[in-house]
Amino acid sequence: MVQELDFAGPDPALSPESPDRSIVVTLADGVDFNDVLTTYISRLVGTKGFSRFALFVYLDSTAAPTDIRIQPVFTSGRQDPYFEYRQGPFAALFYEDADTAAGLADVLTGDVAGDFLGVRIVATGTTSSARFRATVRLQLFK
Repeated sequence: MVQELDFAGPDPALSPESPDRSIVVTLADGVDFNDVLTTYISRLVGTKGFSRFALFVYLDSTAAPTDIRIQPVFTSGRQDPYFEYRQGPFAALFYEDADTAAGLADVLTGDVAGDFLGVRIVATGTTSSARFRATVRLQLFK
């Protein structure tokens, strides 16, 4: 099963015109990857007025699934396709079960490269018992 992108646009409460120098949004909240769900694509968040982003990634796994990939995606408009961001650590960001079995918390940063930002997460080797669980928070900086 694949969850599709939400092109409805960002939450109006997350307007980059606000005086805040940064905003924090949860893109994936305890998403369980198993034999049914192997790919997750978050909603898109407007990035206008922001130049940098950070992803706060929390992962854990049980029963030895193969790996999980975290990929930021950008689009230039609500109706445009998404494009994978492959700069810095995001060029090939995979975590294996050995990395996540005891729980893992990473923060990774990048440059804003489009008008809307989301995250695509793909898990392989998952079953009804071999699972990954992912929480990803996005922070945008002015």
